[in-house]
Amino acid sequence: MKAALALPVALALGAFADLAAGIVRRVVLGERGWWRGITERWIDLRRLLRSGRARPAAVEAAGAGAALAGAGFAAGTALGVLPGSMALAYPALALAAIGAHLTAPIRRGGEGPAARARLQAALAEPAFAVALAAMALRWRALDLEAVRGTQTVLGPGIALAPALAVLGLALGAVIVLVMGAIRVPPEPTTLRRRGQARRAGASLLAALARWAATGATSVLVAVFVAGHRLDPSPGVIRFAAAAAAAALLLGAGGAVTRMLAPRRAPVLAGVALVLAAAAVALVVTA
Repeated sequence: MKAALALPVALALGAFADLAAGIVRRVVLGERGWWRGITERWIDLRRLLRSGRARPAAVEAAGAGAALAGAGFAAGTALGVLPGSMALAYPALALAAIGAHLTAPIRRGGEGPAARARLQAALAEPAFAVALAAMALRWRALDLEAVRGTQTVLGPGIALAPALAVLGLALGAVIVLVMGAIRVPPEPTTLRRRGQARRAGASLLAALARWAATGATSVLVAVFVAGHRLDPSPGVIRFAAAAAAAALLLGAGGAVTRMLAPRRAPVLAGVALVLAAAAVALVVTA
């Protein structure tokens, strides 16, 4: 029964990340309607139910299905409702990101925002993987149950000495969240503003796929910094707060990063990779 909660939790956190991104764009760019990333999905659903022409293409539906399946499994292992380890959670996150990109087709000729998003995701992946490895190395374990168990007994990792390990864990978490935001495509509303018209069904699936992928990433980060199993004990409040904070940082960090010129993406990815390697060094030497 608890396993069925994993995907809804990931979707809720992903939607929260979208709201955070909208607020950042409102503050920095003065963009109006920052909440539309959420409310427009209800409009898309109504259009989809009213008209068969609003249905998504087969590849978009398949991509959304893959994204939801991968994110659901990754979130389930992070929440402790499914057995698993980093060796399974990371491929599941990769499947979620790939599926999310399949819901945003490239224009003819390979140009457009969706194509740039795919390139940025490929550039961000090495730093994302190394930073995630740094977080796992902090606990010297790939088994997420062991990570949760250690923090249940000793306390949350973000406050557990030695100081170098805390610094490495925090640095790895920030890189995972920022790179995790780049691994998925931009909001469908952003794509529409740039001239890529989307059918209602495709827009809805693209949002759900993105929410699932970003939400699962947030939950996984929360496990390493404040790990806890999904149960009614008091520690779950700390874990929920960590997951919400991770989603907030993921959404805000992704919004700020996407404001940079696309040509700076390789530089950003290179800097993130160096910082991720530094995080590994910190947790190994602590």
